[in-house]
Amino acid sequence: PKAMDPDNDLAARLRSLGYPEPPGSEVLIRRLLDDVLKTTTSYEKLQVQEETLARELGDLQAAVVPLRKDNARLVRESNALHQEMLRRSAASVEGDAAAREQHVETRR
Repeated sequence: PKAMDPDNDLAARLRSLGYPEPPGSEVLIRRLLDDVLKTTTSYEKLQVQEETLARELGDLQAAVVPLRKDNARLVRESNALHQEMLRRSAASVEGDAAAREQHVETRR
């Protein structure tokens, strides 16, 4: 097998990345430098954006804690009220049944 020429390998890799200029050409060097600078600027902007989003997320997570506590309390209160309503309803039904039975007994 023929050994790969390093210059041809580099040229092929550059072409695959969208740089058809020959290695070492001034045009290629300028394009690569321009792309590195654009990439660095984009990266720095994304870092700032990520830091801002991380702070906002922390603030929102901190705001959720009291809401979760309130929600848990409200669920407990709602469940207690529901149980009380069921208890009263059952007592009312039992009372009505007893009154009906007593009414039937007095009519006999």
